[in-house]
Amino acid sequence: MFGRHPRQPLDLLIPPPSVSDNLPSSDDLSSYRKRLLADLLPAYKTARELLDISHQTQARNYNVHRRSLEFEPGDLVWLTSLSGIAMGKWRGNKMQPRREGPYKIITKLSPITYELEHIISHKRLSPIHIERLTPYYTFTNINQLN
Repeated sequence: MFGRHPRQPLDLLIPPPSVSDNLPSSDDLSSYRKRLLADLLPAYKTARELLDISHQTQARNYNVHRRSLEFEPGDLVWLTSLSGIAMGKWRGNKMQPRREGPYKIITKLSPITYELEHIISHKRLSPIHIERLTPYYTFTNINQLN
């Protein structure tokens, strides 16, 4: 309390450790180090294998219901608005539009990022993550799907 460690009843029952000037020799320390490495390396390898198995299981479970999205330059997409990103949501108030657009994909910067251009205002956005994009369907596209 107040920077001090108050003595507890258990502290009064157990005597303090004896202070000795006998430090271990370098041979003792090196043999201890070797034994410690011999004991810990197999445990480390086992833990790494279990982590890899867990990673594969979690990735498989995540990808069960995930649909892969990939866009080509020239495709039209909706862009999810970011008005509520501070709250962890990608949306605004109740009556605000959820998406903006349509945007045209100009270039594919990486497998998950794209450069977009608005159809009407020709405003360019870059880089945009694929998670924020939704395919834009027109009536002709919907008829072709059926």
